[in-house]
Amino acid sequence: METKYDWSVVSENTNYIFTDQDGDVFESDFEPENTGIGWRGTGCSSWWFSTCEPFKGNWEDSLEERIK
Repeated sequence: METKYDWSVVSENTNYIFTDQDGDVFESDFEPENTGIGWRGTGCSSWWFSTCEPFKGNWEDSLEERIK
């Protein structure tokens, strides 16, 4: 299955990867919320910068959940 990001380079604690409107890539343990103008954390989520390549396309379509 083709994915948007290279999951082999992320932390095992990462459950989601997403690219913001500026092209920065983040990893998160909880699913972020798309507010229409950016991403917002939900609950007790943690975000950190990712070494993954940015998503090529609209940032609003960039969210990807780790395959279980």
